[in-house]
Amino acid sequence: MKRKQEDLIRYLYEHEEKLTSETLSKALSLSIRTIKSYIAELNLSYPGLILSSNRGYTIHKQKASVLLQYKDDIPQDYEGRCIYLIKKLLLEKQHQLDIFDLCDELFISYSTLKNDIYKMNTSFAHFQITFSCVDNKIDIRGTEKNKRRLITHVMSEEASGNFLDLSFLQESFPAYDIEEACILIKQVFHKYHYYINDFSFINLILHVTIMISRMHSGNHIPGNREYHSIDGLKEKPIIDELCMTLEQIFDVTFTSSEKFEIYILFKTNANYHAQDQMEELSRVVSEDILSLSHQLIQSIDRHFFVNLMSDSFLTPFALHLKNLKNRLEQHSIMKNPMLESIKISCPTIYDIATFMAYQLMQTFQQEISEDEIAFLALHVGTELKCQKKAETRVSCVILCPEYLNIGKLLYNKMLMDFGEQINIQKLISFERAIEHEVFDLLITTIPLPESPEYLTVLLPPLPMNYDKNKIMKAITRIENTKKSRILADNIDFYFNEDLFYFKEKPTGKEETINELADQMISLGYVHADFKDEVWKRERASSTAFMNIAIPHPMKMSAYKTSVAVVVCPKGMEWTNQHIVNVVFMIAFNKIDNKHFHDLYESLILLFNKQEVIAEIKKCRNFEDFKQIVIKNYIKYS
Repeated sequence: MKRKQEDLIRYLYEHEEKLTSETLSKALSLSIRTIKSYIAELNLSYPGLILSSNRGYTIHKQKASVLLQYKDDIPQDYEGRCIYLIKKLLLEKQHQLDIFDLCDELFISYSTLKNDIYKMNTSFAHFQITFSCVDNKIDIRGTEKNKRRLITHVMSEEASGNFLDLSFLQESFPAYDIEEACILIKQVFHKYHYYINDFSFINLILHVTIMISRMHSGNHIPGNREYHSIDGLKEKPIIDELCMTLEQIFDVTFTSSEKFEIYILFKTNANYHAQDQMEELSRVVSEDILSLSHQLIQSIDRHFFVNLMSDSFLTPFALHLKNLKNRLEQHSIMKNPMLESIKISCPTIYDIATFMAYQLMQTFQQEISEDEIAFLALHVGTELKCQKKAETRVSCVILCPEYLNIGKLLYNKMLMDFGEQINIQKLISFERAIEHEVFDLLITTIPLPESPEYLTVLLPPLPMNYDKNKIMKAITRIENTKKSRILADNIDFYFNEDLFYFKEKPTGKEETINELADQMISLGYVHADFKDEVWKRERASSTAFMNIAIPHPMKMSAYKTSVAVVVCPKGMEWTNQHIVNVVFMIAFNKIDNKHFHDLYESLILLFNKQEVIAEIKKCRNFEDFKQIVIKNYIKYS
């Protein structure tokens, strides 16, 4: 939304009477044509927002209040302006932006904005996206797939860097001892041999804490034994003990309905094999709420390019919508202590939540407060963080014929032993079910031929007694392969001939660092103070490891992620204890920061192998270097 469009909404919101385009034109110092254009654009994005008649314009008060509740802070740096422009072009679907309007909105000069656009083409080259400025109009060019990759990456980074953890929860709910609750709840899980990963545990604690907070305010969910009973369920013992533990910790008493919600949250977050989750969810959540949940998920995918269609999101989200509807009907207020933190640290995710609230308001015909919007943002942010974390784990499929429930027992045992390293995608009983799956590791109790697509580990006839070391070695091998793949897959993006140096005659550390930093600055890849930042890091602690050195700054502020390379066959003295043959100077853009540690580790992993160093010493140009990297990636993966 343009700042002047926001002014138009606010002016209409503050006036009860119908206002003509001429009146609005004078009040806002805009032409009548611009006023009409803004109204058309706003109604296209937010149907039914501004109502017109032959007597003038009025605004839908409830819809306007939701839009005005959240207002972006003006970004103060290059990274902030990048995100602002991407949101304008992709999320608000403004295919072209007027550069002079943007200068007014951002309070920056024409030359600063033009320079930002130039830098953005460097920063986002990896996504095969370009930003162009023709006739003072900015647009974004690239395939739909790459545009989606860009905005999804931006939002997942936002969630990963600033979102939910236990300390954040404790700060938000100071009246509760979250740490003690976590210890006791984990003891219950361990007692019944259920595994729950860190993310799922935080997700469970979040929703339980919200429920407890509501109960302490006198807001209970009425009990319904017929539909909300856990009697007869195989998980009844753990749910009974879990609820009893929570009741003792927080001094509450659960109704049967609330116990059943705990059960649903347990099934959503505890990792074990379950096939009847949706059936049980439908016992708690009405068909209209389930349908609305699916509609919102589809709408978010269309407008924001974010896929939230997973059980880990849908189940707690549907439960939340059910309770939100009840609160609106009862005119009950639910304060969110995390509101300001979420608005400041996760503005894009809060935008998605505002979009959700706008649609929910039209369905429920009730105004939705900022506090409620922040709760919606929590659901979106935690799911994005979960998706990002899953990317780094080894994806696994378990093949085990159905016999005496061995498959499910094996599934649970694998999670207990390797839950922090693997993400089990499926438990299957027949070999043909593998055909359409994409994964890293196959754990099988049936002998199968090796596949180039994944690593296979064959378990003994009694899989409960498998060799843990054998599986751990397979996981470690896959993890190392993934790290090495970052080098091979991104070699043409991270490395280039302008940043490759072959030194027949050794030079010193100081000369090498200064030469590489100066070249990066001259290419426009980094800030002018980049060299100073590299030296700050180097003086704090040497970046040399075995035969290589990896100087880099402490902060990730490059315009373009890039790696400069020096190959010195005779070796150069880096410290009194280190002679290095290869130097990599790394400059990382914030957008790519999730790859920094993986790239760092993969460089050490690959180039500390003596046979690789021996080959590198023989290379004389950039093409030789590339071929050695790619060849050894294949060899060691």
